[in-house]
Amino acid sequence: RQAFEAAQALFKRWYEEQARAGAAPTRLALSLWAGETLRHQGVMEAQALVALGATPVWDATGRPTSIRLLSVAELGRPRVDVLLSITGSYRDQFPALMKLVDQAVAAAGEAEADNAIAANNRVIAAELRQAGLPAAQARTLAQARVFGNPAGDYGTGIADAVQDNGLQGGDGRPDPRLGQLFLSTMSQPYVDGEPLAVPAGQARQALGAHLRHTDAALMSRSSHLYAMVSSDDPFQYLGGLAAAARSPANTKGLALHVSQLQDAAEAHTETATQAIALEMQSRYLHPGWLKAQQAEGWAGALQVLKAVQYSFGWQSIAPGTVRADHWQSFYDVLVKDKHQLGVPAWLKQNPQAYAQALERLVQAERMGYWQPDAQTKQGLAALYRELTKDAPLSNELAAVRRWTADQLPQAVPALPVVPAAAPRPPAKAPERAPATVSPVPTVRGLALQRVPDAPKPEPRAATQRSLEQALAWVAMALLMSAGAMWQARRATNNDNNLSPQGTA
Repeated sequence: RQAFEAAQALFKRWYEEQARAGAAPTRLALSLWAGETLRHQGVMEAQALVALGATPVWDATGRPTSIRLLSVAELGRPRVDVLLSITGSYRDQFPALMKLVDQAVAAAGEAEADNAIAANNRVIAAELRQAGLPAAQARTLAQARVFGNPAGDYGTGIADAVQDNGLQGGDGRPDPRLGQLFLSTMSQPYVDGEPLAVPAGQARQALGAHLRHTDAALMSRSSHLYAMVSSDDPFQYLGGLAAAARSPANTKGLALHVSQLQDAAEAHTETATQAIALEMQSRYLHPGWLKAQQAEGWAGALQVLKAVQYSFGWQSIAPGTVRADHWQSFYDVLVKDKHQLGVPAWLKQNPQAYAQALERLVQAERMGYWQPDAQTKQGLAALYRELTKDAPLSNELAAVRRWTADQLPQAVPALPVVPAAAPRPPAKAPERAPATVSPVPTVRGLALQRVPDAPKPEPRAATQRSLEQALAWVAMALLMSAGAMWQARRATNNDNNLSPQGTA
């Protein structure tokens, strides 16, 4: 119940902000993760219900078992359609919540003929029929609202794809293959928590159609430890939705937002761009964060590399989320040592990690996301060449190597040779006056004399040693005899004690 109450206030505030800006959404995609749901206790799922105009019905234990639909008059605004994009772990753990949202979608779709849910059902079914799907299949897929990995599958593959040498993009548009990759891996439809048995091609068409009719996407952050650039999951799942939504008919993509749920008293929703900008300044470009990483040695260098790589992941899949000045700041901090912390010298202790971080800066410039001056490009290229010369990368990007060669002169002119001057004759050493020998001074005091050693004691005679040994053997024999006599007397007494006694 607390999660639902928090979701009501959170969604209401966000929706009103969007409406005032003229961007009130008619449909919202939510990226749901198992770990997040365990932490925020269902705030994101509750926001989906609030958007649809539904409220949960709880049983005696406080668990939501069904939904109750509010009227438009009670709601006070139009219903907002939803689309759930779930991770593999979420699919495994929360089929009951998936079913609950599906119940709300079905009820909302029948509540009013002209609301967003019913309209999307009709439009998407028509598009799928036009693409060649049977009418019944098109209608079922149009009504589906939950998509994710197929059973037993996990991840999107986007984290590796954005590091590929053949990555394209630029001019504010991501490589279209990234969106296709998301559709290929995250398009399995689920209804009432169970997977629909449909061909993979039809599933991709269905998710693509749903995303083309979606205005915004939302994910949550419920921990101060994990943020937007601290791992590759946010740009894979939230950014992947934006890339998959792009098409010739929908070039603007999705507006990306984040519900910040770390502090219950300060829960709010902001754009992904705002969240990333704040994270850049408070973490990766901040001297305090850099000092902490330096204290961790190679592990800290790895965190620096991840920050740069994941920033490039965001840049590649949702170009508007990372600004050009962020790349310039990375260069100023990691190469020019803006904070005077010795960062370049420290990173050079891990040259391959350092070189991989510089690769991302090169890619950002090469693809037009950052426009540094010529001196900056030459400095970046020279440092990259220096690092990879001593510690070559096993998977070096060929495009980066070519870019480096283009920035640096092909041949460095030799320095002019200065003719050597005629050798000078060695200077003659000055003659020294003969040394005079000083007389040895007379020593006065007590004279020490050697004391003769004390005479050693004469060795004992052999006869004396033999006598002592004989006496020792005699004493030992006497002791043994006395012991034997004592044992015999003790045995006699014991026999007398055990014999029967006479009666009086």
